[in-house]
Amino acid sequence: MLTESKVGVPTMLVTGAGGFVGGRVVEMAHLSGFARVRAGLRRWNSAARIARFAVDMQLCDVLDQEQLDRSIEGMDTVIHCAAGSRDVITRGTANALDAAQRHKVKRFVHISTAEVYGKVSGEISETSPCKSMNNEYADAKIEAEKLCWEYNSKGLPVVILRPSIIYGPFSDQYTVRIAERLFAGGVGYMKDSADGLCNLVYVDDLVRSIFLSIRRPDAIGEAFNINGPEKVTWNDYFKQFGAALKIPDFKEISKRRSTAKSTFKSVIKPAADFIGKHYGDFILKTGSKIGLGSEIENLRSFLSATPTNYELGIFSRRAYYTYEKASNRLGYSPRFDLTIGLQLSIKWLSHVGCLQRFASGSS
Repeated sequence: MLTESKVGVPTMLVTGAGGFVGGRVVEMAHLSGFARVRAGLRRWNSAARIARFAVDMQLCDVLDQEQLDRSIEGMDTVIHCAAGSRDVITRGTANALDAAQRHKVKRFVHISTAEVYGKVSGEISETSPCKSMNNEYADAKIEAEKLCWEYNSKGLPVVILRPSIIYGPFSDQYTVRIAERLFAGGVGYMKDSADGLCNLVYVDDLVRSIFLSIRRPDAIGEAFNINGPEKVTWNDYFKQFGAALKIPDFKEISKRRSTAKSTFKSVIKPAADFIGKHYGDFILKTGSKIGLGSEIENLRSFLSATPTNYELGIFSRRAYYTYEKASNRLGYSPRFDLTIGLQLSIKWLSHVGCLQRFASGSS
């Protein structure tokens, strides 16, 4: 159990420690000796990644106030990475803030998102207002930020970080899924469908910004954009990722084709999800018996490889989230450019067997 910290070494609870960002926070805090870390897990089966290390692990479902109280007890810092449904993001954040205040936490770092700015263009700083764009995830994050400011006004030392597009090992959305789609031809050179700014930040740079926000006293009560060192478009990302993966047939995809495929996906995916959830095993068995196995696999591959209409909107968004404030106030300077970030990501993809599956067309 972690109940006391060494001089200058924070005791840190990480909520959502079984996830992409939370898991990396735990790893880096433990391996660097930055903090004595406690991993808060929603369920034990999400502990496989961090169980390699001798860190304190506790069940910490942010919707369960008793689990939160037990997990925060003795901690002077909370890194709130837990995400999921709207309820997890909003009510879970409210629960975590309430527990942190009652246990007199010295720093509460909330991991938000640059998506709170909405559908914007141009250079976006922290003075830009948060705007709803009728997206459940982004709207929930806006609501969670409002809760953070309420508790900060009551005396809880809160810092909000707004990372842009986070990629790297263990990133399902922007590393694993992009690699799969590149192999399947779902993304490629998409012309004006993907000429928006990508705003990539490697996960280790985000974690460093978290550590900096704990150390700096003038970070309290502030929000910070966290971005990477380069301005690249989504087309640049797809092209460099494809080249690094050595994909021989890099696809050129017209806007008309990408829009049509995404629209078709939006029509059939809800029905496919419902059928798969309730009748998936039966359909797979029956389909194989009557010779429809390949058609079923082709549909699954199409749904997995095709970007959604929401993603196409992100791919064309001409917004750049400036991190000048984080540089001046926190001393933040991203260290991982796209070349290095992709090298590390691909090594991990190969290590866990993803590249072999994607190259062979297997799921």
